[in-house]
Amino acid sequence: CAFDDLLTSIPLLHRADEQSFWKLPVQKLTEKMTPGQLSDIIELIKLNLIQLCFNPHGTRSVQKIIERCVTPELRQQMIDILKPHVKQLVEDINGNHVIQKSLTTFVAPYNNFIFDEMIKNAEKYHVISMDVA
Repeated sequence: CAFDDLLTSIPLLHRADEQSFWKLPVQKLTEKMTPGQLSDIIELIKLNLIQLCFNPHGTRSVQKIIERCVTPELRQQMIDILKPHVKQLVEDINGNHVIQKSLTTFVAPYNNFIFDEMIKNAEKYHVISMDVA
């Protein structure tokens, strides 16, 4: 079955040269996955998920996965992975798209982790913006 084939190939997703190839299949397959299957995919890529967010090909696949996180359990699974990296993601051109997708897809209280991290790091953002100005 296509899902089983995808599961065996998922570890390849962290390789930059594979991300371009896998972008479309991952996006299309996530549309057909059950919440349990999507949870399995998230679990398999969690160690590489942040790296995917920084890549132009990977960021779109991560956004598609976020769109499909429709259960509280799936949302929490993604939050647990993204939360420690909010500052890095906000500052990265590709990672920022993942944060924006999280803000628009996850309603409160599921998107509060982004605001909490932004507030916690507000002084750092201020310093960064002052250095640029």
